[in-house]
Amino acid sequence: MKSAKAEPSWRALSDVILKEIVSVSQDERLAYLQEKLLTLPEGSREMVAHFVSVALLIQSSDNQRMTSVSRHTHISYVTAMALIATIVLAVAGLYLVTLHGDDAPSKISIFGATVETSSVGVACLALAAFTFLFVARKALSRL
Repeated sequence: MKSAKAEPSWRALSDVILKEIVSVSQDERLAYLQEKLLTLPEGSREMVAHFVSVALLIQSSDNQRMTSVSRHTHISYVTAMALIATIVLAVAGLYLVTLHGDDAPSKISIFGATVETSSVGVACLALAAFTFLFVARKALSRL
């Protein structure tokens, strides 16, 4: 009986390539994969090519998804802080209206919008509305 040397399975060959390809730069991965595929036995070459390609595609889409989730999280934090600032300005405006009434003229300019009124409280309420409007509009356009 002749003992033939057993060839590694396509899965084992794929694992070896996947372990090595991690150290290769993103730009050179295709050339590296093509070079490695030429050294493989003819019978397992196609399976290894498909498996490694799919594994790399899944890995790259996971990285893009994490970047996207991270970006949306930051936008949500900025919007939440703007909402808190809006609430603080609105409460301060209501407090100033009840405290001083209409006897405190003011002129406030923020983000290019100017509010001129005879009441500081009303100006704070308008400032709160402008702040939330500008931040929410920008945040929604980036989602």
